Amino acid sequence: NVKRWSKNVPGKDIFDLDKICFPIHTLGHWVCAVAYMQERQIHFYDSLGSDGMDYLKNIMQYIKDEHKDKKKTPVPNEH
Repeated sequence: NVKRWSKNVPGKDIFDLDKICFPIHTLGHWVCAVAYMQERQIHFYDSLGSDGMDYLKNIMQYIKDEHKDKKKTPVPNEH
């Protein structure tokens, strides 16, 4: 359950952070996604070249859920 992930974040607010790194173990190797919170961007890094779209969708859903839980509103200016 990811609801507790932000429990140890200073200030308990991931939206005050500059970035969040998500190390991800895939089929046989590691990849990394980085959410640049102030720029409102998520980048995916994979040395084998996958686009990581499924992982990015899950991370975006986590960010939306966290915003709704902590801020009591949807993510603003969602596209």
